[in-house]
Amino acid sequence: MTRSTLTTVMRVQVEIALASFRQDPVRLSLLEEKAGALGLTGAEIDAAKRGASFNVIADAMVKYAVGLETRDSDTANVSEERLISFGMSLAVAELAIIVNNMHLTGLA
Repeated sequence: MTRSTLTTVMRVQVEIALASFRQDPVRLSLLEEKAGALGLTGAEIDAAKRGASFNVIADAMVKYAVGLETRDSDTANVSEERLISFGMSLAVAELAIIVNNMHLTGLA
């Protein structure tokens, strides 16, 4: 059975990781404010900036998105397998779209 895809908090964690890896301080600052408003702690925000999460599913999502962004196929493949094993196969496609859309909207 496939579970629902990203929550708002998970999506923000992914976007923080991508903004951090892209060295986009303006976007990162906006996302940090949004993350705080959603209830993420400073430690959770710092983890996302390093490409990780304390939540095992969000961690796989963040690592998958960063793997796509950095073209690290090993990280992307392992994270994709983890997401599928968690029943999050729809998230794989959604994360690829997020990474691609951030490029298309000039947020890369």
